[in-house]
Amino acid sequence: MAVSKKPAERPAPGSKWLNWIDLPLRSDIGFGWLFAITLLLLAQEMLPVGWKVNEMHYFDLGLRFTHPERFTEYHAVFDGLTFRSLGLYLIGYSVAWLGHETAHAVLAFGLWLAMSAAVAFALNAMRVSVVVLVLAMLAFLKNGQELMGGEWIFDAVEGKVFAYVAVFAALGFVLRGRLLGAAVLLALAAYMHFLVGGFWGIALIFLAMVLGHRGRALGGMAALFVLSVLPLGWILLSGRFGVSLDYSGVDLTVNQIYSGYRHAHHVAPFESAAIFERFWRVGAIWTALLAAALLALAAIRVWPRRSEALWLGGVTAYLVLAFGLAYLDREAHHFGTLYLFRPSSLGLLLALLVLIDGALSLAPLLLRRVAAIAFLFLMLLDVVPDVVEQAQLSARAPTLLAALTEDEEALLIWTKENTPPRAVVFLAEWPKLSQYQREVAHLGFERLSGRATLVNYKFVPTSPEDLLRWYRLVNWSKDVATDGCTALLEQPVDYVVLRAGSEMRDPLQDCAAPAWQNDAFEVLEVRRVPA
Repeated sequence: MAVSKKPAERPAPGSKWLNWIDLPLRSDIGFGWLFAITLLLLAQEMLPVGWKVNEMHYFDLGLRFTHPERFTEYHAVFDGLTFRSLGLYLIGYSVAWLGHETAHAVLAFGLWLAMSAAVAFALNAMRVSVVVLVLAMLAFLKNGQELMGGEWIFDAVEGKVFAYVAVFAALGFVLRGRLLGAAVLLALAAYMHFLVGGFWGIALIFLAMVLGHRGRALGGMAALFVLSVLPLGWILLSGRFGVSLDYSGVDLTVNQIYSGYRHAHHVAPFESAAIFERFWRVGAIWTALLAAALLALAAIRVWPRRSEALWLGGVTAYLVLAFGLAYLDREAHHFGTLYLFRPSSLGLLLALLVLIDGALSLAPLLLRRVAAIAFLFLMLLDVVPDVVEQAQLSARAPTLLAALTEDEEALLIWTKENTPPRAVVFLAEWPKLSQYQREVAHLGFERLSGRATLVNYKFVPTSPEDLLRWYRLVNWSKDVATDGCTALLEQPVDYVVLRAGSEMRDPLQDCAAPAWQNDAFEVLEVRRVPA
């Protein structure tokens, strides 16, 4: 990352094959090579291969934000926030203009290209070699892109990925000393995703300070960023605070519902011992070790990237401190919606780049050439075959409709042909097939059928009023399984979808009659007046 610029490296004298081995070790290799290699590396994660779970939610939610007239008050996709992110609006308008499938493909390919260019732009400013890029990126991807908290950068089409494109570009601007341009990009990132842009906006201001920027340049960057995001912050905060909420029949606060009940794997490490063990323990240990290593290296005079190590040591130390804050907040979850651990993914990637580059810079030439040979083998034996396979999968990836099983498609056809367009079809149960098929069919039923389904556990809103409504509906859906008609008739449900042979059929026989059935599903039509 740059103030103490690394001198351009020249190949050591020797035979031609040694010069070729030395080429990927050079830090002045140029943007083009970095972009090409990054394209290959990110193709493994970002080429579209069917629909991912988050995309099922955000594409429908984006369309609801931009075209609310296409939805009823009983659709399971809802969120009453005045503004959520520019990314959602971009998705929503793309769906309206192109349709879900084409919009998904266009946005996925566009993000892949834009992200690869932004990463290469930043790494070119860092003056890292392609060997460092490949070793660090593969270590990052093989580790699931995270230290903890289920965070990632390169995957689905959603608002935070748009934001990370702007953050990488802003990093490249900071490292080149173009601070006002960085501030503009960071503000754009915040409008794409407030938490991503907000944290990394503050972090990159500190990076500029660590790199030696002071006075008008640093102050201008900070002022431009803060003033640009203040209107957005006001809009988001006004939708969360000062709102009168009805907690009747609810046993948790909105913060407890969002953080502890629904997103403990992302934001609440101390929600339970099982949650901590499954999602957090290993990451917490590695985060503490990484913070200690980076801060220790920053104190060593011969370490070639002391400024970067100091800055990233601060980022990872913040994550350690966030555990303390999360522990103190483990009951109320006031800070859960801030996603305190969101920086863990990008922080890990940057730390790997700095550590590997620093270690190779100090290594003997022979060891560096061994790393270069390892790079060639990794590219030929790991990356290229994976990219070819991913490209083949992407080329023949099914549409959402084509991904359905025969039984699911039959249910969809019957629903569209035999129920009114504004009917509410409650998906009480769904056959557990493969995880992918179950999620695609279950989450895509509203989109494909055009019928409202009232509630879906995945489609959690963020506005306080709607979050309470969602929580009540989730609890209601559980009550239907135990209380039968008493619970079912509390909501305006017209049809109930069950698994064939479901035990729920008997408790509902007094208020719902069989309407259709196949080997996997049974549909009951709700009777409001006893027969």
